[in-house]
Amino acid sequence: MVKAEVEALSDLTVALLAANDGEAAAEAVAQIQLLLPQNDISDSWDTPRTQWFQACAALELWRGDTASARAALLQARMIYKRNPTVNPLGYLITEAQILDVLGQVEEYEGSLFEASVCFTTAAIIYRQESQQVKTAALLSRLCQVLDDDTAASLLESVMLPLHRFDHRRHLASSLLHGAKIALRRSQRQLASHRARCALRLFEETRDSRGSERARDCVASAEAR
Repeated sequence: MVKAEVEALSDLTVALLAANDGEAAAEAVAQIQLLLPQNDISDSWDTPRTQWFQACAALELWRGDTASARAALLQARMIYKRNPTVNPLGYLITEAQILDVLGQVEEYEGSLFEASVCFTTAAIIYRQESQQVKTAALLSRLCQVLDDDTAASLLESVMLPLHRFDHRRHLASSLLHGAKIALRRSQRQLASHRARCALRLFEETRDSRGSERARDCVASAEAR
């Protein structure tokens, strides 16, 4: 029961951060810590502890503290890799989850090649495990760290699956990145269209940070 609650709170943390509610996400992370036993260091609690460190990493990344986010991810990795009885599927999925956030840390710090390696590896794992939605989401992240020509080609391939899966936040990010590429290519009409579509999706998902970025892009595309 407690372990299921930890998993639910970990998922809730990610959802709250996607909605830019850092205060509520911090409360969820604190609740997870209270649920974890302080004196039981047995392997049976490895998964909940890993989930807590992953939630901590996501929160610190949202705050812009990449050093703390990276440290939390390293702790998560240490815990789940020390258990020799771990389920192979669970092991791989946890690795993909950590690589996803680590890639975002690398991107935030400007290490685009390292970010691309993380996103690509995570996407391959999800593809091998037939998790199509997460594969598309990781490919969307990958687009953000590639050169414009490569990213533009990949965006054309990934936006349709994101639309089909109704993955609106990643679709919005992909559209916005496509708008920025179009703007750099002086394709202002296309840039404006994509940025406005991204803005609508960000607003639908109550992503205030994304909405602000999209508005800035619309303003740049439509400036005279």
